[in-house]
Amino acid sequence: MQTESMMHLSTEGIEEQYRLSNWVQYITNFVGKGPDPFKPAEVVHSQPIGKGEFEGNLESGSLGSLQLSRLRVSPHRFRRSLNAPTSFAATPILLVVQLNGVTCLKSSGAKEYLEPGSAFIFDTRNTFEISNDEYSDQLVVAIPRNSLSVANGFFNTLGHKLCNDHGLTKLLYGMLSESIFNYDSLNLDSKISLGQSVLQLLPNILDQGTVEDIELLGTSTDITTQAVKNYIEQHLDDPLLTIERIAEANNCSVRTIHRLFKHCEIGGVGHYIWDRRLRAAARKLIDPGFSHCSITDIAFSWGFSSSAHFSRCFKVSYGMTPRAYRNAELLMKCKNA
Repeated sequence: MQTESMMHLSTEGIEEQYRLSNWVQYITNFVGKGPDPFKPAEVVHSQPIGKGEFEGNLESGSLGSLQLSRLRVSPHRFRRSLNAPTSFAATPILLVVQLNGVTCLKSSGAKEYLEPGSAFIFDTRNTFEISNDEYSDQLVVAIPRNSLSVANGFFNTLGHKLCNDHGLTKLLYGMLSESIFNYDSLNLDSKISLGQSVLQLLPNILDQGTVEDIELLGTSTDITTQAVKNYIEQHLDDPLLTIERIAEANNCSVRTIHRLFKHCEIGGVGHYIWDRRLRAAARKLIDPGFSHCSITDIAFSWGFSSSAHFSRCFKVSYGMTPRAYRNAELLMKCKNA
């Protein structure tokens, strides 16, 4: 049966001043694959990041009702919004699979990072911005809304991040990668079958992952780093405070808690908790109101269950033992008296 070949588009050979505008046209016309009546409502803005020349390479082809594309692009920022109400059915769903580089997706005040091997599925009804500070290589699948069987309201958030160690997710990645790399050798029936397989596989992945494998973002009830820190502060003296309890209390996954503290200078949520406990204990050690309390009592009052462990952690952070710290502060006060 006759079949179409993979379409290849590139900014190579285009004058530098026109490269980005051409790239935007490639994305809106082929990658997003929205119907023609939908396109006049789109407002697209893109700009390069850094001082190097912008470069973009696009491969794209259809898998039945799906449009599968591979984007290899230099650092840039791409933002798309709608300047007028448009038909709900006209806006496609996008699945982005990161192959190389790191991509940041922003929408509705929320932000998510895609690293190699991770994927994100989201609704293009919402204004969104995709940026990459380094060279990026990714697969993008445009999915007609009416072809994906998910519950109403499923995409009322920024989107859903797919867990990259889930068996079905790995199968999906494999199907998409093989489809893009072997596209020209597949006949039309095979491409249609592959598209149908993707549509059958995705709802299963989403259904199985909505609780533990996919993170929901962008809603008004989203957990924030500050909210988690407030909870930790309120329960700092509880020796049973765990990341699991923090996640349960804030109605989110353990993975979400780790993600919120991913860029914490101290080194993650666990280190953050122990640092806060050490600071609280240090204040109590030199507080005259607690001079009658032993070091062990103070350590235990802030969630430590071992005085030896407390002393080791304290010395690493403050350069001296808790007793030396307490005595040094007492000596200082005597000299100033």
